[in-house]
Amino acid sequence: MLIHDGRILLVKHVYQKYWYFPGGGVKWGETYEETARREMKEEAGAEGKTLQFCGVYNSYGENKSDSIALFLCTDFSYTGQSDREIEEVRMFNLSELPSPLEPGCARRLEEFCLGRISPSGRW
Repeated sequence: MLIHDGRILLVKHVYQKYWYFPGGGVKWGETYEETARREMKEEAGAEGKTLQFCGVYNSYGENKSDSIALFLCTDFSYTGQSDREIEEVRMFNLSELPSPLEPGCARRLEEFCLGRISPSGRW
């Protein structure tokens, strides 16, 4: 989650209907943090100083069993330049989130706004 001054950076993929946090799959030899930094850069042209680990969640959508590692970054910059899989990169006020927002992202944002992010569970 890239959040600064009450605003969050989200991406919309060309092949999905939802808005998401920047993210993606772990490549061989990468740590979760290295993956998060690479995906921030690839999907939003974002670079963050400090990444705070929030938790790991299980996702069972699309007949897969995935683990999602979530980080929070509040000190980042971004260009909005992305790879070809991203249709749009945009900042939104936390009080005016886009629709449709991916349900797991919506749950984590709700927890963030309440000041209590669960460290594990279903995405």
